[in-house]
Amino acid sequence: MVRPKDRRTEALYLVEKYKTTKARSCRLLGLNISTLAYKPVPNKDGPVRDKLIELARENNRFGHPRLFVLLRNEMPDVNHNRLHRVYTECELQLQRRKRKKIGSHPRIPPTRADGPNQVWAIDFMFDYLESGRKLKTLTIIDEHLKISPGILVEHSIRGVDVTRFLDHLAAGSYPKIVRRIFKVAIL
Repeated sequence: MVRPKDRRTEALYLVEKYKTTKARSCRLLGLNISTLAYKPVPNKDGPVRDKLIELARENNRFGHPRLFVLLRNEMPDVNHNRLHRVYTECELQLQRRKRKKIGSHPRIPPTRADGPNQVWAIDFMFDYLESGRKLKTLTIIDEHLKISPGILVEHSIRGVDVTRFLDHLAAGSYPKIVRRIFKVAIL
């Protein structure tokens, strides 16, 4: 029993049933005595509700703001707060449309490898040493053979290092040169 309207009916019940005073029943229920004496004003939303429902049927994709503009032309004394209250009471809210996801450009199908050294997949991985330093690895996998021609392991891998490493791998000179230049695990 939280709402003042409910407390008011309970207070009036206590007064009639147990013949207590209005002040005492208000104290028991934690209700202000002026709230008990309040006479509800009759609701004058009937014409607004009818017109709003009619406009919503005619314009079924219009929401509260656009319906307010249409209604204001015919009923200038209705403000947006009152219209919004009636709009929600009538449950005229529109469901959000799901956005159709369209790509910015047509997708290219992935390239399939027919032989070795045609398509390589690369991936960066990160790990931490026991001392707390970050360790980065660049792993390269041949998609046809499913083996790795080389793995670059450094604390810091720059773009220049990646291009130099890929150039050496592409030239086929990775077993000798890579061992000298990079700290690399070659499988």
